[in-house]
Amino acid sequence: MHPPHPLPKTHSRSLLRHGLAATLLGLLASLAACGGGGGKDSAGPDPVTQPLSVSVSGSGAVTSASGTIQCGNGGTACSTNIPTNTDITLTAAPAAGHALQAWGGACSGSAATCTVGMKEARQVTASFVPVLTTRHKVTVSTSGLGTVTSQPAGISCGRTCTLELDAGTQVVLTATPEQGQRLESWGGACAGTSGNRCTLTLSEARTVSVSFVAQTANLALSLTVSGQGTVNSQPVGLSCSGGNSGNCSASFAPGAQVVLSAVPAQGQVLQAWGGACSGSAGSCTVGMSEARQVSAQFVAASAPVRAWGAAALLENSNDFNVADTNTFADTLALTAIDGAGNALVLWEQSDGTPGGSTRKVFSRRYVADLGWQAPVVVPGLSTSSSSVDLVTGVLLMDDAGNATWIRHNFETRRFSAAAGWSATAFLPANSSGGTLGDAKTDASGQVHLLGVGGNVLYSRLAAGSSQWAAWTNISQTSETTRSPYLALSSGGTMMAVWRERNPGDANDSMKAARFSGGGWQTPVRIEELVTPVRDSAPRVVMDANGNAMAAWHQANSLFVNRFSAASNSWGSATEIDAGQVDSTFNARIRLAMASDGRAVLAWTSGIFAVKALSVTAAGGLGAPSQVNSYGAGHFLGIDRDGRALLVYRAPTQWPNPTDATQNLYVRELPAGGVWSAQALLETGAGEVKAGVPCAMNAAGAAVCAWAQNDVANSTVRNSLWVNLRR
Repeated sequence: MHPPHPLPKTHSRSLLRHGLAATLLGLLASLAACGGGGGKDSAGPDPVTQPLSVSVSGSGAVTSASGTIQCGNGGTACSTNIPTNTDITLTAAPAAGHALQAWGGACSGSAATCTVGMKEARQVTASFVPVLTTRHKVTVSTSGLGTVTSQPAGISCGRTCTLELDAGTQVVLTATPEQGQRLESWGGACAGTSGNRCTLTLSEARTVSVSFVAQTANLALSLTVSGQGTVNSQPVGLSCSGGNSGNCSASFAPGAQVVLSAVPAQGQVLQAWGGACSGSAGSCTVGMSEARQVSAQFVAASAPVRAWGAAALLENSNDFNVADTNTFADTLALTAIDGAGNALVLWEQSDGTPGGSTRKVFSRRYVADLGWQAPVVVPGLSTSSSSVDLVTGVLLMDDAGNATWIRHNFETRRFSAAAGWSATAFLPANSSGGTLGDAKTDASGQVHLLGVGGNVLYSRLAAGSSQWAAWTNISQTSETTRSPYLALSSGGTMMAVWRERNPGDANDSMKAARFSGGGWQTPVRIEELVTPVRDSAPRVVMDANGNAMAAWHQANSLFVNRFSAASNSWGSATEIDAGQVDSTFNARIRLAMASDGRAVLAWTSGIFAVKALSVTAAGGLGAPSQVNSYGAGHFLGIDRDGRALLVYRAPTQWPNPTDATQNLYVRELPAGGVWSAQALLETGAGEVKAGVPCAMNAAGAAVCAWAQNDVANSTVRNSLWVNLRR
């Protein structure tokens, strides 16, 4: 193998020269990439970013959204590098009381923001200057001993009494009397302010005066309220209702002007103020220059003038009787009337089929000022038995015109003007063996029921409900009870009375129980006589304040007793018509009371006569007087004005009748007056059947319905008639 040939010398030098040059060029390129090297081409800013500098004069700051610029008002980030060819937005934020005057450098104008394009290095300036605002003064002067302070703070007068603030500022001034002093009045821009605080808005300069005076003892203002209503005060402190319940006395500062407002209960009016007030306006202002006493008397609003119309035939099935054909048969009908004068009548009659003997129950509704609607059949009731009476019990109407019918066996049906009669009846639970004693409805539509089945039991049916509440035993006895009767007051209390067998003998006594505060109280005996209470059903009534009056037949007399709601106790029994009430006959006691406590009592004295007496609102009993020498099956009602009416059957020209036909009559008794002459409610030829049902509302509207023979001296056919007092 041969060794390699050596290169020529000239060629070797050439290669060496080219290699060194390449190496030197590579080194220079590396230095250039690292920013090294010398010469003029390596000097100046980085071509990737551009510098931005900001300067601020005055009170304010300049910021950027990225936070890289926070310059002024304590911020020191006043420069940064921004990528070339990008934009940055700067925001000027003046300090309080200052404004941006102008941008400079790369920005111009005075807008709140400026956007800078970073094509090259940029400088920006921002100049802030104070803003001149309008300011107003509030100046306070005081008299007497006390201090007025402000919010915002700055006034504490008597020391510092002037404060200057920006226009539009809201200032609250507070007056604080020193001990033994009271704030008498504000003046100036706060004139008429009540209380110790006044709020102003400084739309202009304001001047305020405050007067402090020596404190004197407050003065008493007392109220006496009678009737149904409430008197309230402004300033608050008094809210006194009838019977002087509630807050009826309060103290007010000397010089105070106390406004009393009278709020009558429904159906009541303010009759008169008394004491420091007079007249009958709805309000009265009392100046408290001394202790004052005021009285307010509420009375029932006057009932409109009422009159009976002409008797009208209520049913048109003339071939089918509405009562039995014997001489002594009762009218099998019920009536009810609501507060607006709408009425409802129930009766039973054959159903109208040819030769039919099935009796059904019908009803007909009277709409005030419109007339009688068509008869309807009450569903779920019919009979072919002559020994079964379908229409029994009580028919009630509430103030909304809804009716509830409760039969003697507690079977209950509902009626509304919109829906008519309910399709099915319902009963209280565990009512087997009991019978209806009495039932009433209150203004809210609740129905209250008394049943008797050994004990006297109470149940309640809420308005619109078909579920009776569980029975409550209110007589709490092991003795036999009879003839329960119920009364309601508008204040929510109730009173029940009944006859109860005495332990160890065959006589009855009179018992009563009161419902108050959500429960029935322990029964009490309301008479202490050894003579027996007779079979005549007792009666009880209540006024709006919860006072009650009961009447019953005992031995050969009538007795009454009064219950005081204030003392929650009965008084002593008082004998009426002594020895004149026949012990072998039903006294047919009727008792009616207006909401203010005025009442009328009627009864059968002897065998035939009807007597009555009036009762004042304070409970005073008038003397008994004979209303008619003959009266059977009488009804007694009273309106809110104390005007009573008595409906009864009697033969013509008794005691020397031309025949024995019983006609239907009415007499009326104005409050404090005498009974009117009797007037006929019907003009039919035939006799009026017994058991005439009537109903009357507090406004004096009334309805009576009766069965009457079609022909004189004949009982073959009878029809149902009605008359309205409206």
